[in-house]
Amino acid sequence: MAVPDESEKGSEGLEIDIVRMTSILRDVLKSDTYRDFTLDLVENKIWDFDNHHDALDAFKKHSKNGQAVYFYAVTNGDSGISHEIISTYIKLDKIGLRPYIGRWVDDKGRVFIDVSLAVDEGIGDEKIRDILTMHRQKRAIKLTGIYKKGNIVGVGVDNVDR
Repeated sequence: MAVPDESEKGSEGLEIDIVRMTSILRDVLKSDTYRDFTLDLVENKIWDFDNHHDALDAFKKHSKNGQAVYFYAVTNGDSGISHEIISTYIKLDKIGLRPYIGRWVDDKGRVFIDVSLAVDEGIGDEKIRDILTMHRQKRAIKLTGIYKKGNIVGVGVDNVDR
């Protein structure tokens, strides 16, 4: 698919360079380093939630008052970078949300690329299941802080199924 050679203004005046975004994503997808990941294109950061440091970093970035953080997909992608992925990413950024690109591989080895969001507003598992249903998704990743004497020492990573 041809990717338009253009830039658009996103949230907070950030410049979204579609060509740059697609190039970064293609490079990460070619890498053997990551199987499942969440990619922050604004900060050029990759989170692999199976990695303790990545999960902790994502939790610290998103958690409000130590509440659980959920990452969930809002598109139904396949293994490629589709027009839906690019347009959904731009649309969410323009309305002030912070979209991410997620890649995951299912038990049968099929690869899925999706636009994902993090929600950290004190919702529980039941509410995230409603959100999953609304977006026709099966699963969200839940990050929960582990505290010792009031200090975060780790993060639990769980799946929440619809």
